[in-house]
Amino acid sequence: MVVLKNYFLILSLVLQTSCFIMSGFCNERVSVEEIIEADRRYIEIKNELISLKIEPGRGARIVEFIPTFSNKNWVHPMYIFGMALDNFAGEGFPGQLNTIGYDYKLIKEADEAGAEFWAKTYNDAKGVPKGVEVRKRITLKQGLSTVTLKYTLTNTGDRNARVGFLPKFDVYVSGEKENNYYYRPSIYGIDIAWCEGEKKYGEDFLRNPTQGWSAVINKNTGEGLVFIMDYNYLQWLYNCLNFNTIEWIYDKVSLQPGKKWSTEIKIVPIKGFDQVTFASKNLVACTLVNEKDGYVKVTYRLQAVESDLTNLQINTIITQIDTLKKYIFDNLYIEKISINHPIDITTGNQINEKSGLIVSTIITGKDSNGVLFREEYDYYYRGLQGGGFDIFTGGEKKYFKTPPRKVKKFQDPGGLLFKPELPRRLLEIRGLYGALYNIKEASKIAMIENIDLSYAKLNWDGFSIDFFPYDFSELFRYSIVVINNIDGTGLDDEALFMLKHYVQKGGGLLFLGGYYSFGLGGWNKFKEIEELLPVNIMGPFDLIEIKGNRKIKDEYGKLYKSREFLQIGEVHWIHKVTPKKYTEVQASVDKYPFIVTGRYGKGRVGVVTGTILGLPDKPFWQSSSWPNILGKLLKWLCGDED
Repeated sequence: MVVLKNYFLILSLVLQTSCFIMSGFCNERVSVEEIIEADRRYIEIKNELISLKIEPGRGARIVEFIPTFSNKNWVHPMYIFGMALDNFAGEGFPGQLNTIGYDYKLIKEADEAGAEFWAKTYNDAKGVPKGVEVRKRITLKQGLSTVTLKYTLTNTGDRNARVGFLPKFDVYVSGEKENNYYYRPSIYGIDIAWCEGEKKYGEDFLRNPTQGWSAVINKNTGEGLVFIMDYNYLQWLYNCLNFNTIEWIYDKVSLQPGKKWSTEIKIVPIKGFDQVTFASKNLVACTLVNEKDGYVKVTYRLQAVESDLTNLQINTIITQIDTLKKYIFDNLYIEKISINHPIDITTGNQINEKSGLIVSTIITGKDSNGVLFREEYDYYYRGLQGGGFDIFTGGEKKYFKTPPRKVKKFQDPGGLLFKPELPRRLLEIRGLYGALYNIKEASKIAMIENIDLSYAKLNWDGFSIDFFPYDFSELFRYSIVVINNIDGTGLDDEALFMLKHYVQKGGGLLFLGGYYSFGLGGWNKFKEIEELLPVNIMGPFDLIEIKGNRKIKDEYGKLYKSREFLQIGEVHWIHKVTPKKYTEVQASVDKYPFIVTGRYGKGRVGVVTGTILGLPDKPFWQSSSWPNILGKLLKWLCGDED
């Protein structure tokens, strides 16, 4: 009996250790192990639903992605491709991290297995600073086909790094190049793109996403992949249609030395979906509309992403896009939606509408922890007759939805004090024809000796500026920042956040008019700037032609005296604004404020609403007295008192 007992003990130990192969780990349902094939080292992560193979020596790319229901490798077969290739915006392909070896460690937990990989950028190339560490954690949980990919970027260098991360996935759904259709949420509804041979249908870039997901469906098999990412940091979605890629560009993030930025991606294999119309970390949805004899039927196909969902209620409202007439459908109730297994449910109504229907859906319920969730989305059904012709684009884009406002976290200045350097320094962010305002000559009046210029530019990725000090200690060196006729999108969310704190701490801000300024430049959409300006921006049609007296005259503000405007020229076009309470109008043209000043926190703000547009008989910006007028305003913004 003793011998038999020892035999079973030894057998038990063998069974427990048989799962560990070259530092590997497994339980009954999820495993990770190192394997060698053809002299190459791979990390294999798998459960009963999906299998991944990753090659650490070539950028830690996923070289095999095999859902069990397909039993085919969904990774692009060419050697240079893969999934989870790490790139940066503007770097080009292949990026510097795509071919180098990554360090790694295996992850072994009770219900989860995977690996963490990391490497650093090794040279300054195309705007990607040296010393940015990219760390990615790829994991599977038991009983779940969803892959979790967590990225962490760390600045290990000694200077500020500003990067836009761009992960790349080369995908053959069902192992096939053809029949891959891409679904992306846009301001015009679901954008669909695909490729047949060498002919592309749709655009590679989607510049106006409204949600954080992208999907691909193989129309031949009904199988697909959904990628769910953080919308708050999402800039563009992208598919290189000829090469079956799924990519997206994150907004640039500023990393001070030692600082980190993290984001998480969910990769969800699906089966039996005709299309994808919505996705989140809770669920994937396909909304199908069928109309016949005035009766509209809406069918939802739903699948949970990370855990089973319970006690679901679906509210459906349909709006006809031409008449704006609304139809409320009966609520739907579902006891449970499972992971890995989609469920269908249908509602309908007699509405006698044939095209251009907006299906607004609200889904509420509880996740596996009993936490309430709410998902809300629109699906634009163009109808059998199409949803309206857009004369400007030549396409069906009658539906339009404003993108939600992004919510980001930035590092505030904390206890850092505003201490501008001496001699005084000014930062001018200059747009088209901005030199005509003559900031350089005006600065001499305010005893500003140093001017740093940052120019607005229009690139493939939209408006931007070529320099901004994304470091509060650097920004606080400047006595004044001048925003000189640039589009509102020229400054990103972080720059706007920093400017608000800059003024709040004691900085001076000058805001000048022009074709890309105030409401015409969309600045009314950026609350950080609108909040600190001494005027209310009226909107996109605020630029008006002055029909009356175009001479600048002194107002009740104490900064100027009437004689200072005797030799000043004329203003032809001006932005119509309204001064806020507790501000001062220093000068006006006709009945419109021209120079308005105010305070925000410890700082000072001035606006010039006149523009360098039009053909006045004697332009104000060419007057010999203009540098003195503007210089006096700059002097006040520096904190000098008369």
